[in-house]
Amino acid sequence: MIKEGGNHVSRKLDAAIAEGLGKDVCWKKWETRGGFDVFTDASPGEKGADAYFFHNEHLIDAVPHYFEDGNDMLGLDAEMRARGYWLDTLRYFTVVDTNGYLQGWWRVVYWKRERNGEFYHACASTELLARALAVHKALTGKEWKE
Repeated sequence: MIKEGGNHVSRKLDAAIAEGLGKDVCWKKWETRGGFDVFTDASPGEKGADAYFFHNEHLIDAVPHYFEDGNDMLGLDAEMRARGYWLDTLRYFTVVDTNGYLQGWWRVVYWKRERNGEFYHACASTELLARALAVHKALTGKEWKE
């Protein structure tokens, strides 16, 4: 199970999902040069860098924050549904913490009805992260690795 922050889940996952959806993703950052703010090329993980959609060399928008923002995930769910995937979400409670609260994890499955037995699942500490990991696996056929 992957925990948010625990395994350095980052914007790289969001960018990989966007690329799996067929989007052209570039990493950019803002720098001040000669008193002006300039949009420059960047590397993933570089301070101030973020992932952006581009089309014909023109900036369209920042890549959504799929595993951190519920509204962005709803858009991703709609995209996956349009591609023929169905979603099952399960919450497991396994431990009572020192304050008496149940702690647990999320298991998410994306599956295709018309393909016998094709399903992609992931487990994580938050529902959004579990969904993002399962989508990545469905789009790429691979487990997420930073």
